[in-house]
Amino acid sequence: MNGIYNVIWSKVKHRFVVVSELVHSCTKQPGSSVTRKMATVLAVLALTASSAAITEAATAQQWTTGSDAKGNFTAHIDTANTMGSSAEKNKVIGDGNTVNTSNNEVTGDNNTLKSGSYNYVIGDDNEISSLGTSWIIGSGNKIHTNDGYYNASKSLILGSRNTSADEINSTIFIGNENKVTDYILDSVAIGSGMEFGKRTNNSVVIGNKAKNGVFPELASNKSNLVGSNGSVVIGDSASNQSPYSVVIGANAKMGDKWSSAGVSVVIGAHATIADDSANSILIGSSNSEYSYSKIGTNVDWAIAMGHEVEIGDTSDQSVVIGGAGAKIGKDAAHGTVLGSFSKISDGTWYGTAIGYSAEVTGRSSLAIGNDAHIGKAG
Repeated sequence: MNGIYNVIWSKVKHRFVVVSELVHSCTKQPGSSVTRKMATVLAVLALTASSAAITEAATAQQWTTGSDAKGNFTAHIDTANTMGSSAEKNKVIGDGNTVNTSNNEVTGDNNTLKSGSYNYVIGDDNEISSLGTSWIIGSGNKIHTNDGYYNASKSLILGSRNTSADEINSTIFIGNENKVTDYILDSVAIGSGMEFGKRTNNSVVIGNKAKNGVFPELASNKSNLVGSNGSVVIGDSASNQSPYSVVIGANAKMGDKWSSAGVSVVIGAHATIADDSANSILIGSSNSEYSYSKIGTNVDWAIAMGHEVEIGDTSDQSVVIGGAGAKIGKDAAHGTVLGSFSKISDGTWYGTAIGYSAEVTGRSSLAIGNDAHIGKAG
């Protein structure tokens, strides 16, 4: 049976209490659950508003409560909550919520729970399906796990307007407007505007607009996508498309590797390892999106360290270390450059340039010393 209740401040008990307008006896009423729930809600409000403002708001509201034979308890002010045919043992406080599953606790307005049980939802306009034993705190989250998955659970989503089209399992999301396009498991993500593509399990992503996972529309080979499992991505707009890689720095990037594990490290603002490269290390920062440290495409087992240093395409097993501007050109495998502005030219295999502005242009050649040149000087 429904009843109408007032929330008032008790000077005797020094707390808010719920008083029925229909029953004034001292016996226990079904509305006693409202007292506990409202105490929780009002305690949160007390953190952000003065006690005078809370008292004025609370005494002006009237809650309509109800329960049914399936153990659902609801309370609303303006718009009644809807319990679907599969709804059981739910506790719902707020206006316009729709629940069609069991054992959930919902506080807020216009939330929809289609499937998945034992969730805690706090906020407005959230839509949840096929997610269980999880916390969703915020507004406008659309967590639409594929209906084929029934074990999506044990996750925390804290923020607003996050979306998922696939399973989120044992994962923590903190931030706003993040997007998940594929299954994600055992991961942590902190930031806003992040995107998660294919195969991003066991990963840590921290940074606004950071990306992890392979996105087919961006990949170098759409039919062979290894993914980005086991990776760490940290930095504003940092991105990674290779597995077991570490990418740290604003706008730092690790490309996709479709045939084998990426297993690479990229550290530094704008530092970039291109597509189809693996088992490489790049360290170097730049404040420019046009000039930065990089390792090219199809380069494996390479190391580059310094400011605006570079290893060109297909120059496998090469090493470049310099304060600035050191470079190995394209198709110059097995090269070694040590020193600022030193370089090995395109097509020069097994070259070694050591010193300031040293240069090698002939295969299997060695240049040591400042401005030392072997072959035709560039």
